[in-house]
Amino acid sequence: MLAKTNREVALVALWISIYALATMYWVPSILRNAPDGWKWVSVIAFTFIALLAAVYLAVSDRRPEPVDIWRLQRKVMRMSGQAVPSTPHITRDGLLYLALVAEELSKAMGHHHEILKKMPWSEGTALLTKKMGELSLAMHNESIAVRAVVSHLPYDFTWSLAREDAVALLDDACDMAVVVAGFAVSMGLPAAEGYKAVVLSNISKADPVTRMIEKDRSGKWIKGVNYQPPNLAVVLETAWQNTKS
Repeated sequence: MLAKTNREVALVALWISIYALATMYWVPSILRNAPDGWKWVSVIAFTFIALLAAVYLAVSDRRPEPVDIWRLQRKVMRMSGQAVPSTPHITRDGLLYLALVAEELSKAMGHHHEILKKMPWSEGTALLTKKMGELSLAMHNESIAVRAVVSHLPYDFTWSLAREDAVALLDDACDMAVVVAGFAVSMGLPAAEGYKAVVLSNISKADPVTRMIEKDRSGKWIKGVNYQPPNLAVVLETAWQNTKS
């Protein structure tokens, strides 16, 4: 696995330098036939790299870098054999994701329906509870219907988008991302950390040999032997503790 952060690069450089210096010390035959000047240049260079990396690790920010949801999403999609086109296209997977947006919205409304029922009664909360329940059921049913239709499309179904259509769908995608982010932030939920936990859990479903996420006949991902479910309760507790500290 390649280093992806500055701290990871510094750590790799530190260990390589230490290994090189230790090897030159404990296995002197490596430098036996080398010119004297080269010996000292090698020792000084590796020592300098090791010191530089150690200083960077000591003074750099130890906080985790922001979660890059787009990089993680591309990774898990490639591992599961989903379409990741480099230019704007309508794809079978994209249509399925659109139907899944409705399904996840249905689940969120269903959870709100149950939470609202626990609140002290008022005319407003009673009406909102009723509407949330109705919308949850309707969106769930429509999502299932759309996915059933999309499932009959060829796996390689694709259509190149004209510029104006691509702009419109990009606007839709960005608006949905803003709304989802706003929903989580307005509820005080650590969505970035939760998202990372969910995606890493999905990645753990991969077959350890093929490093791909296998699917059954219905298209559902098969959980591999290394699968670890996301522990969102721990994510939430950690966020609370960090807020208190």
